[in-house]
Amino acid sequence: MEPRILYMLTYTLILFNWASCSATIPEDVTVSPNSSDFTNVSSSQTPYSPQSYVDIAKACWSRYTLMMDNVEHENLCEWHKVNRLQPNVDTRQKQLSAWSSLVLSYSRHNKLYTLSVMEIQESPLFNNKKIQRKLPLESVQVVLEELRKKGNLEWLDKTKARFLIMWRRPDEWGKVIYQWVSKNGMTNSVFTLYELISGDDTAGEEFHGLEEAMLLRSLEALQTEHKAEIITLNDSRGVKFF
Repeated sequence: MEPRILYMLTYTLILFNWASCSATIPEDVTVSPNSSDFTNVSSSQTPYSPQSYVDIAKACWSRYTLMMDNVEHENLCEWHKVNRLQPNVDTRQKQLSAWSSLVLSYSRHNKLYTLSVMEIQESPLFNNKKIQRKLPLESVQVVLEELRKKGNLEWLDKTKARFLIMWRRPDEWGKVIYQWVSKNGMTNSVFTLYELISGDDTAGEEFHGLEEAMLLRSLEALQTEHKAEIITLNDSRGVKFF
């Protein structure tokens, strides 16, 4: 991308998020909010490398999306100050749709996989501490059932006290994992489950830190596609990729 355009985009992001951007900016980069004339910025005049501006833009955008996530969650609680599901069918469906989307967004942002109904009820999604009200447990369960119907949630016990939240479905995780295996030429290799989600080789990958319950479902999805086989290794489980 042309340096002048990178400079403009980065500056716009920083101005938009100047007060809240707490991400670390490279030591060799200093961006002045007073330099707002981009009309004559050329490759020779741009004081920093294009990658420096990309790094700053990414850092500020990351901080901005986090800020907007928090605002979105707070606004949801403010919007539902009555803290109950509405009897009107259309309004109720809009509520369920909004809450479902935010539960997935909140879980993804915090990398949550296994939760209890009590834990999610106490989260900012359903508990508005500002007005000291929270959605009743029965209504929370209705929202979770909506997520189950959409394929984003699986109950882990018969009492429906704990659940697996799938902000990314098992087959989607399977594709991410298999892409990493293929990219690194590791087909026909064997891994323990621990190595996949906690090993040094996968540090920095999206699936690093994935809960074992979700990992197994992801590997099962790959197994049905004949791309992997879950195996037993001594006292633990592992997987062989094809």
